[in-house]
Amino acid sequence: MQRFRSPGGCQGFLTVFSAPRNLFVPPAANANALTRHIHRLQAFAQWKTTTALAACECAQNQTPSAQKKT
Repeated sequence: MQRFRSPGGCQGFLTVFSAPRNLFVPPAANANALTRHIHRLQAFAQWKTTTALAACECAQNQTPSAQKKT
């Protein structure tokens, strides 16, 4: 397993990956399989919505190459 070269690298990794992890990992108090399943379904639905919105915003911000002035 590789280590981080600096504390800043570790912090950057944790900043990026903590939000999705917190979304998908169910709380420890939910010991029931059905509750965990429902939590996972809700997490995936929220993830789909978030990524669809981000993709839509990204597509709107890009200018098509056909409209560039030459």
